[in-house]
Amino acid sequence: MLTVALVVVLIPFTLLALRTEWSKRIFNWLQSLVKSDVEDKEIRFSDFVGLAGFTLALIGIVMGWYTANLQNRRTDIQSQIRETSDRNAALQQTIRDDSAKQGQKDFTENVDLHLQAPVGDAALIGENVPDLEWQYSKHTDRIHYLIQMIKADSPLNLADPDPGTTNAGCDFSQARRCTFYASDPTAQRSEVALSKGSEDSLQGRFLWRVRAARASDSGNQSDEPEPLSEWSEYESFAIYPSLPDRVDQRGVMVGTTYSDNVHFSTIGATGKPHGYDIDLINLVVEGCLDLAAGRITYDSTQCYAAAQQYKDPNSQEARAAVTTAAEARRQDRTKPIRTRIVAFPSVEAGLAAVATKQVDVFIGAVTRAAEREVGLRFSDGYYPFRSALYARRSSGAKQSLKDWSQQANHTVGVIGNSTNHWLATALRAEVGGRISVEPYPSWPNLKDAFIRRDVDGILIDDVIGDEFEKELQPEIVRFEDLRQTQSYGQYQKRLKYGEAFAMAIAAEPQPNTLAQRWIPTIRDLFYLPEVQPPGTGIRDLYAPIQAALRSLAVQEVLPEIKHRNHLDL
Repeated sequence: MLTVALVVVLIPFTLLALRTEWSKRIFNWLQSLVKSDVEDKEIRFSDFVGLAGFTLALIGIVMGWYTANLQNRRTDIQSQIRETSDRNAALQQTIRDDSAKQGQKDFTENVDLHLQAPVGDAALIGENVPDLEWQYSKHTDRIHYLIQMIKADSPLNLADPDPGTTNAGCDFSQARRCTFYASDPTAQRSEVALSKGSEDSLQGRFLWRVRAARASDSGNQSDEPEPLSEWSEYESFAIYPSLPDRVDQRGVMVGTTYSDNVHFSTIGATGKPHGYDIDLINLVVEGCLDLAAGRITYDSTQCYAAAQQYKDPNSQEARAAVTTAAEARRQDRTKPIRTRIVAFPSVEAGLAAVATKQVDVFIGAVTRAAEREVGLRFSDGYYPFRSALYARRSSGAKQSLKDWSQQANHTVGVIGNSTNHWLATALRAEVGGRISVEPYPSWPNLKDAFIRRDVDGILIDDVIGDEFEKELQPEIVRFEDLRQTQSYGQYQKRLKYGEAFAMAIAAEPQPNTLAQRWIPTIRDLFYLPEVQPPGTGIRDLYAPIQAALRSLAVQEVLPEIKHRNHLDL
């Protein structure tokens, strides 16, 4: 009996015997103990008790050692996760700061002029060309500016002489280079001066630069203006005659922000954008849209093939769908469309770029709201969420928002100009000003403020906040009665569509007649795709993107996109 019990006890040590010298010595000792003679006498109950106690003690030691080892490994992994998250947040903040400084560069030594817009090889559409803007460190209201533009892709001779400053306007079909006075020097901006009838010449790729000058007092155009600065650096932009032309050359311009939630949109280890939003927009644009004969259309065959390939590219169903789609594309003589990701420092900046049509679509955990639809339209919501208010238990928070707000004055942090900012402002009014609202430019800034105790609570989308809550448990608590407040009801009315992330799409103005306004409403009610008459061009991407997003192929693949980006944990 003793021999059997000892063999049972030896099992865990046998597993460790080959790992360390210490375990080998213990194993040899126990083995010799088993082989040794035992006094031949009647076995008593105390022997069983002693053996059981000895066995349990050994098992407890082994289990304790194993548990401690697992706990240490868990602690190390959690520490690595937090360090990685902090590094990622710091990198994301650097990206946002660099993007924000593109239009607000500090003046450096010997650099007095900075070009503000358009910059960065912007891709514009002819009817939406913005004014040229710059910033001069020594600007006064009495300074004039000279602007020089060069058509970079002009077929004209590169050795064409400079025609000098003109007041008659530019014609880039006749000259490759043009210099003119700024039309609004006081505001440090100017329209592109075009001669009458030469509007079509403002297409292609252009370089431009600016210099400060004192205008001639004589009014003689032959007099050279007196320069007050050196020429600025060159910047470039391109102008396309229509949206399909720009999409053909540059792809669909997709704005995003690498900030609020790394699961939705961020920069991966390879330096490329990835996340739920990036996967979705790539599937919708590159997988479901086609370009042919100046028209952008939704293609159900291509969309189904792209969805199957995303789910399992090696499956027989996916290979068959891709083959069918390729044959259909060959017969229809259509070409695929690619996406071009453009980063913005904030959602607000991205929506402004959509409204001015500098980008075609913005996607980045942005809330669909009726009040934001100025110069743009939102797609159907593709990811529902709820706003949530979190607070620190040490600030008196338990489960009731009402009790917490009445205990003392508290500061709630939000992302500035977000829909959560709307809700927090309404909540402050409801509780009689006992809550103050502090806006921050991004989620990492807001998160750091909470950790530093600069704010007592944060109001954020639950898809972000719940993950943060898990990190700080049990110190942080979520108020479950936020949705019972009057503020939440007012906030829902402002949204109109409910809480959901959606794509913001550059769109043409909506029709004014009653019948024309009701047609889109009926179409949205019954989920009908928007259709354009054959032979007509397309002026925006709203209709084909909506058709793709509403398709069964895309809807069925949304859970897989969610799973791959760890949003279902």
